[in-house]
Amino acid sequence: MFHDAGGGRFPIYRVTWDTYSIQTISCGLIPLVVAIATLIGMMIIMLHFDIVLTLLALAFPALAFDHQRYNRLMGDVSTE
Repeated sequence: MFHDAGGGRFPIYRVTWDTYSIQTISCGLIPLVVAIATLIGMMIIMLHFDIVLTLLALAFPALAFDHQRYNRLMGDVSTE
């Protein structure tokens, strides 16, 4: 028999850690899907109201990130 030869600890160990893994994945995946759906819904509503303002609002975070990266790069060059 399986349990006589190998013991019953391994299946219990697998079930315990597999359920923990599924819980960890679902706790991270469900909020991510909800956040993405919310952003897509907000973009659709904003596009319905005003296309130019929507594109400007979507471009601003990218420009701000690029400006921050540029300042950090220039700070590194000036200290050399």
